[in-house]
Amino acid sequence: MNTIEDTEEADVLRDLNDTHETEEFENDDEDAARKFENCSKNPGHDTFITLETFSQDHLPESHRSKVLYDCVKALAQMTVKISVKLVSSGRPRYHNSREYPYGKRHGSKIVRNGSGRIDFLAWHRDEKDLCPCSKCQESTSPSKTWMEIRVMTAKHVVFDDQEAKKAYCKLFYDDAGSPEVVVSGFGVYYEDMEKDRCLFKCATCEESLMQTLNANMDHFVQIWEKAHNKYKHHQAKRKLICIVSHPHGHYKRVTVGHLDRARRSGQLYRQFFYSTPTCPGTSGAAVFVIGHSENLFYQHIHSGSDGLNFSGLAW
Repeated sequence: MNTIEDTEEADVLRDLNDTHETEEFENDDEDAARKFENCSKNPGHDTFITLETFSQDHLPESHRSKVLYDCVKALAQMTVKISVKLVSSGRPRYHNSREYPYGKRHGSKIVRNGSGRIDFLAWHRDEKDLCPCSKCQESTSPSKTWMEIRVMTAKHVVFDDQEAKKAYCKLFYDDAGSPEVVVSGFGVYYEDMEKDRCLFKCATCEESLMQTLNANMDHFVQIWEKAHNKYKHHQAKRKLICIVSHPHGHYKRVTVGHLDRARRSGQLYRQFFYSTPTCPGTSGAAVFVIGHSENLFYQHIHSGSDGLNFSGLAW
């Protein structure tokens, strides 16, 4: 049941040039710690909860349940830190008569960080379809068995094939003790400028990682359905929204807030505005609107902040 009321019509997304929430680095990990500590938007990050300390008590009493807690933790397993090391020559300087992020910095190799969510996994076992991961690209015998990992993020984070091929996803980056698990991009599967969405492709042929990702995806789908069924008829004036992201390219954090309003674009799509805390580095993270969508693979994507934080367009 959809209880969200639209407050106004929106023909285009807000101007992203000054409101997007990617983070820029020269030295990735060192800059992440410094920028996290010196953040001006959310000093101290008191509302950004580490995975280790996140508990049911962080959820409002109306939503304090094990199934929702487990669902947020499962979403965290699917959340990745995205680093992009090139600004594509394909980025427009302007879009809808407004400046577009990094549209004047073609060819720049400054590292830009955002967040994303693993959206789909595809096994490849064809001898003619060899693994395109960074290791196999340098090998004389690339693997014949590999996994395509499709990651959903914002288009202003990963714009096109040029940028996807210079993009890297750090998986399971939860705390200082996290293992170094990185997969490289090799192309874009789907993109939509108007909705600020991009689904890009990464690859791995590491057997243990493929099995882990497959198990995590199965668990995520199962627990999502349980949480959605529990809350799809939940009556609330403001929908609860949870976001898992990598603020400032730092370790994964959970934030909790509420939907403030929605703006409709056409007959099908909405842009959401919400109080859930975000920071630079959150761009591209999944916006988990509890009980809203039947389709777990078409969540809203965080786009930016302008007074209120806001998403791109989705159902």
